[in-house]
Amino acid sequence: MLPTDHNKLLMQWKGPFLVEERTGATDYRIKLRDGKMKIFHINMLKQYFEREPEEVVGFVTVVESDE
Repeated sequence: MLPTDHNKLLMQWKGPFLVEERTGATDYRIKLRDGKMKIFHINMLKQYFEREPEEVVGFVTVVESDE
């Protein structure tokens, strides 16, 4: 979770990233997309759960109006 550019109080999730190693009781070494490694405290991390693909079923009704 990293602060957005325009407001430090608003947070957004980035990722998912690969956890390479646990470096302490509350710190984890994370491999970022550019290949760099960075250590994050556990309170800055959230476990990623891959969602099951949802089946999209639906239709659109077109109603013509005389107006």
